[in-house]
Amino acid sequence: MEYRKEDLMEAKKQILGVGENMGTEESKKI
Repeated sequence: MEYRKEDLMEAKKQILGVGENMGTEESKKI
């Protein structure tokens, strides 16, 4: 599947947001 840059940025924000809630170690991996 292909994704637009906007979609990837939005997904990254959500993943980083979840990572921050889980702990800084998770967000560092991304």
